[in-house]
Amino acid sequence: EPLDPEVPAGFLDVLAASHGVRVLDWDGVSDPPGDAGEPRDPLVERVRAMCDWQFGPGAADALLDGEVTLRTSAKTGKVRNVHVGGEHVLSLRAEDGLFTLKAAGARKLHKAFEFPRMRLVVHADSAPFNREGKNVFAQFCEKWDATLRPGDECLVVTWNDELVACGQMHLAPGELGFFKKGLAAHVREGATAPPST
Repeated sequence: EPLDPEVPAGFLDVLAASHGVRVLDWDGVSDPPGDAGEPRDPLVERVRAMCDWQFGPGAADALLDGEVTLRTSAKTGKVRNVHVGGEHVLSLRAEDGLFTLKAAGARKLHKAFEFPRMRLVVHADSAPFNREGKNVFAQFCEKWDATLRPGDECLVVTWNDELVACGQMHLAPGELGFFKKGLAAHVREGATAPPST
C-alpha cells in the first residue's frame, strides 16, 4: 500500500508562488473551479512560455502587453513573427526556434527590466554607430550583464541606460573583459524613438 505523505502546511503555497501558478482544490472529475473565461489561443500561450523561458521571468508580460497578432508559416503553421499593438516585437529564428528581438520588443524589455539585466553598455563614441545598425566591437564594451551568453539577445545601452540597439551576443562576458578587438555583439536593429500615437 503506498504511503500517503502529509504535505507540510504552506508548502503548496510556496511551491505555487515560486512557479507563478495557483493551487486549486479539485477532485479531477467535475469541472475545475473558477471561471473559464475566454479560451486562450494555444499559439499565443506557447509564445508567452517561450518569452519567459528565453528572456527570463516577466518578459512575456512586458512583450505581449496588448493585442497580439501572430504571423505563421503557410506550410508548417509555425509562428514566424509576433506583432503587439501593430508593432513587430519578435521574429522566430528558423535554425534554433528562438526569438530575435526587434526594436519595438527591445524598447518593451528595456522598460520592464532593471539595469543591468540583458544589457551591454557601450562607450559613448560607439553609440551613434550602433544606433545606425553597426555592430558592437569588444573595445567599446564597458559593462555587461554577467548572465548573457553567446547567442543571447541583448540590449545595447549607454551609461545613462539609453537604449541604442538590440542585437545578439557574440562573445561571453568573460571574453568581453579579455578581448580588446573583434566583434562583441551583432546588432540586429538600431533603436529609434517609438512611433508617436
